[in-house]
Amino acid sequence: MKRSVALMALVLLAACAPEDIPCPEGAIFSVAVVHPDSIESIDPLGNINPPGHTFPSDHMGIYLGRDEFDHTYTVNVYCPGDLKLVRARAVEHLVEGITDFAFDFEACPDMVLIIGHVGELDPDVFAGYMDLNTWHFDEEYSTGGETYRVSYIEPDWDIAAGVKVGRAGIYEYQGSLDYGFYDRTRAAPPSANKDRWGDYGYLHAFSPLDYYPDGALKDELAAKVAREEIPNDPHPFGRVMQDVPGTAHGCWFMPGGGFPPEDAHLALVQWNSHPSVNSFSVGNAVPSLFSGIYPIFEEQAGLLNAPFDEITPDGMVYAFHLGPDWTPNGWVGAILLHMPDSTTIWIEGFEGHIEDPEAWIFTRDKTVFKR
Repeated sequence: MKRSVALMALVLLAACAPEDIPCPEGAIFSVAVVHPDSIESIDPLGNINPPGHTFPSDHMGIYLGRDEFDHTYTVNVYCPGDLKLVRARAVEHLVEGITDFAFDFEACPDMVLIIGHVGELDPDVFAGYMDLNTWHFDEEYSTGGETYRVSYIEPDWDIAAGVKVGRAGIYEYQGSLDYGFYDRTRAAPPSANKDRWGDYGYLHAFSPLDYYPDGALKDELAAKVAREEIPNDPHPFGRVMQDVPGTAHGCWFMPGGGFPPEDAHLALVQWNSHPSVNSFSVGNAVPSLFSGIYPIFEEQAGLLNAPFDEITPDGMVYAFHLGPDWTPNGWVGAILLHMPDSTTIWIEGFEGHIEDPEAWIFTRDKTVFKR
């Protein structure tokens, strides 16, 4: 099943017009976005899938089930609460030749729900806007090997819980929905450089499942979340911001690489589908490594396979022996890592394990990232 691509710059929270609308307290949602029986699994918040999701994703992913003929279910998409539809985007996938839609719903200006990859608009709700010539051009960008042309409308419509807004699973190779919630009323987690994130949403991203009342529906949806169970997990639905300032753990930016998109960057983070496993999430800007996920299944104390939050600007070179299991193309090799200071990291990959620490030496081909 094809994984969803990032909804680039969809939730520019600062752009929400200030309104005197109080934010609700407690549960906001009462209806599932799609019927739970049609859901195969839900990606946790903060899952990684480079290069499009090199950083932990700021939204969850709902994966639709398949019928006895192995066809993706075509399902209705519903507004999950009494919300205001403030923005809708038509996203033309110029390489694949399809168009899907994304919605921003507000519970208040500081609480925004996004639903993405809706394959078809409901003609009753969107009467008068079924022709894309009535929409406004927004932007065109490329990420993950695809180019997207985005148009939008800003309807400002009140939509009641349970109202059908479209259908998903229209395209056989697009069997998922993006599903995220951004809440400025909650404290943002720590970040190594808050200015890096602007209003892209990362600092305010939380799981939509947090906003359902306790009960059968929430339990049913929670059971679909594809996340390894660990004792006393403080983030059962996943998390986004993982920066541990002063250490290697977290997100790293290619100087001049631009953000968004995430393709040029690097993350050294917990793999949220497998929260016990730290992993390299490598975009497309490290020549010595394939783009992909490099999990560390056997962490150790010391300089080999060390936990990321124990790597500091201590003058040492750290090595990771990885592969062939779960690495891109079955890659087997060593990744060297060094922090010359608290805001800089060096990384370089070498085929084959390097056993002698005296041989852990960077070349001119190392790649440098910044906080």
